[in-house]
Amino acid sequence: MINILNGAIYDEIMNLVEKSDKQIKLCAPFIKSSIVNDIYTYKKDNAEITIITNIRLMSFYRKVLDTSALSKIINSGGIVYNYPLLHAKIYLFDNKKLVITSANLTDSGLKRNKEYGILTDDYDLVKIANNDFNQMCSDEITGRVENKHLIDIQNIIDSCPKEIKIELPKYELENDEIYSYEIIQGATKLSEWKRNIYNIIIKFPDDHFVINDFEDYIQMLKALHPQNNYIRAKIRQVLQQLRDLGLIKFEGNGKYMRLFR
Repeated sequence: MINILNGAIYDEIMNLVEKSDKQIKLCAPFIKSSIVNDIYTYKKDNAEITIITNIRLMSFYRKVLDTSALSKIINSGGIVYNYPLLHAKIYLFDNKKLVITSANLTDSGLKRNKEYGILTDDYDLVKIANNDFNQMCSDEITGRVENKHLIDIQNIIDSCPKEIKIELPKYELENDEIYSYEIIQGATKLSEWKRNIYNIIIKFPDDHFVINDFEDYIQMLKALHPQNNYIRAKIRQVLQQLRDLGLIKFEGNGKYMRLFR
């Protein structure tokens, strides 16, 4: 069975959530608290939830991705992953039914927008999508989101200057990946090591960089942290932490991308 989904799919999604006995796997860049709360209202107690999303500060700043939504999932025993290349919207239910759609897990995506996709129980298609989902979870560029990351993210967002509101049609900015450094300059509440590495990344001439770009700063970092004898390993660790805050993304093969300038 393959059915076309060409209208609001909120009822269809919640029906699938309600009928799931074991696993609900959701993959979307934009996730709002209202939808997550509804999912937990409808889902069975023993159904486990795993989410893949794309942690970008601008998504939180634009309020298309909620820290409260991700916290709800984590605090309810679910798992949240950050896959920095994510643009897909894939929803799996008990590894038996699959929704592939253009709709994010937002009120506009599920209730109002003209979205398009398919619903299928085809064994081969569900298996392929499930394998892809699992591979994203275990990919080298993927990080597991924890509440401590969400607290840091919310502190950064709360300290940013508020946007000047102008009247525009409502829409979701999916390609607004790189944001202005001036938006968060002087406002980020980062610990000492994160701040040190962040300030080095600011100086790179290009948004894309590799670990060897830090070589010119090793001596400076040793002077700042004389008790640390493993500076290069610490840099890699801090890069993971900055990824989990949405400040950089991992592109694979030792390549990174700065998400601010």
